[in-house]
Amino acid sequence: MAGKTARYLFLAAVVMVAVTAFIAVTAAEVAATDYTVGCLCPEGFYSNSGTLDSTDPTFGRINSIGLFPPFGTRSCSASTYNGYEYDLYQLEMCGSDEDDLRVETVSGGDTRLSVHWDDGAPDPFPGPGSTGATTCSNAICADDDGGSGLLSKCTIPSTAGVGLKGYVDVVVTSFSSAPSGNYTLELETTTCPKPDIEDIGIEILNIEDVCSSGVPVQAVFSLTNTGDLDQPDNDQGIALNGHEFVGEIIGNWLIVSATPTSGGCSTSGNTFSCDFPIPSGETVDVSVMMSPFGGIGTTGSFDYRLSVELDPDLDGVNDWLKVFESEEPFIIECPVVVDPNAQLGMQVHLPIMNYIG
Repeated sequence: MAGKTARYLFLAAVVMVAVTAFIAVTAAEVAATDYTVGCLCPEGFYSNSGTLDSTDPTFGRINSIGLFPPFGTRSCSASTYNGYEYDLYQLEMCGSDEDDLRVETVSGGDTRLSVHWDDGAPDPFPGPGSTGATTCSNAICADDDGGSGLLSKCTIPSTAGVGLKGYVDVVVTSFSSAPSGNYTLELETTTCPKPDIEDIGIEILNIEDVCSSGVPVQAVFSLTNTGDLDQPDNDQGIALNGHEFVGEIIGNWLIVSATPTSGGCSTSGNTFSCDFPIPSGETVDVSVMMSPFGGIGTTGSFDYRLSVELDPDLDGVNDWLKVFESEEPFIIECPVVVDPNAQLGMQVHLPIMNYIG
């Protein structure tokens, strides 16, 4: 009897281990559909490829589409059928107290999206098994075909006095109760505090001297930091080797010199590379002297490729590259000057005839 008892205890232990293993695998499968994005800032962008399949948890998805209060006026309604597989993305809006957010599936099948927010509190999505009004709790947006084709897109505007701020849950599901398979999700906000260069101004200062005496062209490139944070002068960078600004003048041009209002620049052939800080709200001008091979003539032109690499998270490494390229040549046109003395020699003098009235 003692032997049988020992064997039963052994079998019970094996069954318990098997059950524990099954629970662990099931938990791992469910957890695999929960993506922790964290704070979208400072990069302001997140992308992930996922899959909706039969191993995902289910809920009753939202049927209505549009923006719900406090960001819109649509009413939320959701299915009472707990049979739609979903993936959950948990993120944090930490750029400001009034962030905007774009949520979009950019590839995949017939997807549906919903965005959930509880005034910034954690875990605004009610979780697996939710249906009807429970699913709609804390929902601020849902969409079906607002993206390309059958893909989905929700855009939460930056709304004064409301948000977006704190924790946000994004749910990716299918239009049909049959899971739609592979997809790619993008999350983006434009309200992260960071240094930014939105445009680069170009001005030719010495056009008269260029046309009259053939001196090098003086082009001034102006970079204004329109962002919220100062751009430091970093020694490291991903694309520009630590330079904040690199310019390439395309065509038959030689860079003679490049002088910024702060920092320094080096030149090589038709390119110049500059290192300088750009405080928020301030402008750095780079004066570039450049000579055309063969002279300017009556009309000159050049194309350009201007690259700026910034440090949005202020970690000492420039890793946000912005490139500005000419869509058409920048024209340098010399004014037409008429020499009156030269013109006198070209006049034709006719004899004066007597007039007989």
